[in-house]
Amino acid sequence: MRPVFWYLMGLFSIALSSDVALSQSSPCPSPIRYGNNAAAGHYATVNGVRLYYEIYGQGPPLLIMHGNDGSIVSMSCQIAYFSGSHQVIALDGRGRGKSDDGKERFTFELQADDAAALLDHEHISKADLLGHSDGGIIALLMGIRHPDKVNRIVAASPNLRPDALVDELLANMKQGLAYVNDKLASGDKSQNWSRLQRQIAQDLEEPHISLQQLHMIKAPVLLFEAEQDLIKAEHFQEISRNLSQGRLVIVRGTIHQNMPTTAVFNSEAARFLGE
Repeated sequence: MRPVFWYLMGLFSIALSSDVALSQSSPCPSPIRYGNNAAAGHYATVNGVRLYYEIYGQGPPLLIMHGNDGSIVSMSCQIAYFSGSHQVIALDGRGRGKSDDGKERFTFELQADDAAALLDHEHISKADLLGHSDGGIIALLMGIRHPDKVNRIVAASPNLRPDALVDELLANMKQGLAYVNDKLASGDKSQNWSRLQRQIAQDLEEPHISLQQLHMIKAPVLLFEAEQDLIKAEHFQEISRNLSQGRLVIVRGTIHQNMPTTAVFNSEAARFLGE
């Protein structure tokens, strides 16, 4: 049985205030408080919103992007692993973690533009990209919209269309959105329901990346699929076939949410980025 219920519960328990966000437990324990490290943390105002990010290590720039229901904390394993060989820029995406929401509807295109603008802010002309779930979608869109800023792309469990999500997840997310809408209508103030509404709606309504757009990606792409993913298995094959330089790795014995905690994910990504 696919872990769709766990995913939805993750959306409901998402860290919506900064205090709650910082209470997320790290999948890779470290003395460094990733996501709440004043020594590494920065804010940049890009595209009308203030984004929070942290920088670690030295070497080739690597922009790391988390999934829909996550934050910098979600990618702790990657930050710890790659900061020994790269300059890691870990981003709280718009409307996630400690970053602002902005007034616009959350879209993947807007978030890809945010990430590109952040690289400009840091005077980074070109970077490798590593994204999980929604972060993987954003990484692909950066390859489409900002190809001059991209060296290599590691995209774990991305999708091109909402209908590529497994049916159980789509049904649960629709129920979740109705639940959040009820909370908003009742005036409940227990958490930031407006932010959560926009997050769930984004994955229900987006992305809409055509195969023609995928053909525009010239950077090498390493795709990851979890053995029990929230994306239909045939969709990964579709993405891989339509990339000019794409390779697909299936990580056995894991689920969508746990992909960033697996040793094989880091080792395969490191090998690819070093090619």
